[in-house]
Amino acid sequence: MTTKEEIKHFQKIYNPIFIKRVTELLEEQSEFYPTKLDNQIKKTLLDYCNSGKRIRPFLIYFFSGENLDNENLRNLTLASELFHLAALLQDDVMDESLVRRNVPTINAFGKTLADNNKNLGDHLGILLGDVFWTASMEHASYLPRHVFKEFMTMIQRTVRGQFLDVVGMNEEYGSTSESDVLARHNLKTAWYTFTSPARLGCMISKNEGEKYLEVTTPIVRELGLLFQIRDDIIDCIDENSGKALFGDIMENQTTWVTLYIKKHHPDKFKEILKAKHSGNRVLLKSIFEEIDLVAPYQIEFKQREHMINDISEDHKNIKQKAQEVLDLLTL
Repeated sequence: MTTKEEIKHFQKIYNPIFIKRVTELLEEQSEFYPTKLDNQIKKTLLDYCNSGKRIRPFLIYFFSGENLDNENLRNLTLASELFHLAALLQDDVMDESLVRRNVPTINAFGKTLADNNKNLGDHLGILLGDVFWTASMEHASYLPRHVFKEFMTMIQRTVRGQFLDVVGMNEEYGSTSESDVLARHNLKTAWYTFTSPARLGCMISKNEGEKYLEVTTPIVRELGLLFQIRDDIIDCIDENSGKALFGDIMENQTTWVTLYIKKHHPDKFKEILKAKHSGNRVLLKSIFEEIDLVAPYQIEFKQREHMINDISEDHKNIKQKAQEVLDLLTL
């Protein structure tokens, strides 16, 4: 079974577990005091949840070597994915996102109902986010102490990454320094999406120790940075990504793509700025059709491949797992 096949197999098994837990939490909320919105919110939110990639729980599972009958693995994956759901709901509020995963956000749902409260969508997103944050902490509290501590550190890093994200949106597009962009990508993606799940998986494994973590951490962090570069590129070239093209540009978010074009295609960067200021996505699309982002991505990809090849044969298991994760990041 290839890694791509394995992640699909994992999704098939894990999705019903996650959806069941989300459903239970929504029903618990409505039992406190029902409203006429509960059923509509439930349908919107379950549509939103059904199409997630589950990359974080998969990596926890993948690096743990356990199966979902393992109580620690189940609690850890649920804690992780419930936290992710909470973070997405609140991220949609901050980004004013109306679509994610090709379905309307809670933010968008609330706006369709807003008569006397124009911020209804934002308020619903924040409050539902709090519901899932709380549930995430409940599942995390059942974990061994050292795993719980690692999980909490992951959350704090992620919040700091999001802090840098919103600060970046307040700056002029393209003006954020490379070091600030790297810090945001490191905290919000490299650690959150790849390194922390891999480390957490290792920590609940019966067979691995500190040396395993020491070797795994830097290479998986590099794969996380590559994932973010890939995501930045997809935002500019893939109309089927589940979100509107050029979301980062319209949100003033300086990314790897921004810095690459500013350095290597300065004239195109000026054209992008003009198109951005006029809100012309059609013009942006035509500009990006003239810029090759695949070739520089392949260079970044090859760099990570060389890093994996340099891992000592004393750590064949880590080397193999890192290569399998890299195989998921083709563009």
